[in-house]
Amino acid sequence: MRRHSGAAALLAASLCTPPLSAAAPLPLEPSGAWTYSDDGDICVAKRSFGAGARAVDLSIQKYGPSRSFQLRAAGHPLRLRKRASVSLRFEPDETSHVHPEAWIGVDPAGRASFMVNESLADTQERRRRSGDHLTPEPDPSGLDPFWPSSEERREASIERLTFSGPIFTPVTLHIGSMREPMAAIRHCLEKHLTAWGLDLAVQASIVRAVQPLSVARWLTANDYPGGLLLNRKSGIVKLRLLVDRNGTPTDCRVMDPDPPEEFNRLTCSLVLQRARFKPAMAANGLTVDSAFFVTVNWLA
Repeated sequence: MRRHSGAAALLAASLCTPPLSAAAPLPLEPSGAWTYSDDGDICVAKRSFGAGARAVDLSIQKYGPSRSFQLRAAGHPLRLRKRASVSLRFEPDETSHVHPEAWIGVDPAGRASFMVNESLADTQERRRRSGDHLTPEPDPSGLDPFWPSSEERREASIERLTFSGPIFTPVTLHIGSMREPMAAIRHCLEKHLTAWGLDLAVQASIVRAVQPLSVARWLTANDYPGGLLLNRKSGIVKLRLLVDRNGTPTDCRVMDPDPPEEFNRLTCSLVLQRARFKPAMAANGLTVDSAFFVTVNWLA
C-alpha cells in the first residue's frame, strides 16, 4: 500500500520548467459560460471550449479553502498515454509547471482526459513562497489562510490556460479572467464550512493551518483488507477531517466516495483512531478547530 498525505496527495506534485514546446498551440475560444455545481462535498466550476472534434471541457474543483484545486480537462485533441506528464501555464506567466505523472483516463464520451493538482500562482509567487527555490506547487498542508488578496489579483489577471503533453500539440484555452469562477467556488466553500460547524470569521483568521503528525503511523500495509488484497482491488479514499483545538480529529467524512466501500469505512475508522495533528492557530495565537483534507491510495 502507498499512502500520501495532504489536501492534494492524490496528485503528483508539479515542477517548473522552461516554456512549452515551440509548436504553435491550438487556440480554443469558449463555447459557453461557466457553470457551477455543489454536491455538499465538492465545489465545481466547468466550461467548454471549441467545438466538434476540437472541443475541450475544463473543470476546476475544490474540497476545501486552499490555494490548490483539482484541474481536469477532456477532449480528443489531448491524445494521452496511460502514464504521461502534462505541462500547464496560466498566462500571463513565462514558465510552465510540469506534472510528471498526471492522472490519465477516458471520460464518458470516450475522450482522453487528465487530472492534476494546480494553483493560479505565477512563477514569481511560487518562488517567493518557496524562498527563491522552485519547489513543487502547491504545498499539500491542509487549509491555507483564507483567500489572500494576492490570489484575487492574480485571478483577475488571467487570460489563457495553455497545456501540452509529450504526444499532443499544445492547446490554449482563452479562459479570460478567473475572478468569477473562483469567487463562486469561494462562496460555495464558505457554505460548506458553515455546514461543518466551523466559524467563518475564525477560519479567516488562521495563520497556521492544521499540520499532520507521524503520518506513517496512520495506516500500514497490515491494514490492507485481506479479501481486497487477495483480489488485487485498489481504491482511492478522499477524507475531510475536522480537527479540534487540541489536534484530535473529531469527525471523518469520505468525499466523492469510490468503491469498494470497505476502503471508505476502514480508512475513516483507522484515521480517527490514530491520526494526530498540530492544530490550526489563529492570528491571536490561540489554537482553533479547523479542517484537514487527505487522500489515501490503497494500491494492491
